[in-house]
Amino acid sequence: MVTLARRAARIRFAPVAAAMFGFAAAILVAAMPKALFEGLIAASGLPGVFAPATPPLGLT
Repeated sequence: MVTLARRAARIRFAPVAAAMFGFAAAILVAAMPKALFEGLIAASGLPGVFAPATPPLGLT
């Protein structure tokens, strides 16, 4: 059985871990070449659902 203190420590760690993964994802997207990013967006089908996501991105 997990003690209350250990459970509380896990609950406090979850937002920190989520923030770290989010920051890492943001860095990877920011470092990605624009052409690759636009290709991934177009291949995902997002422009069919959300018109402003149509490449070229950044001109809107």
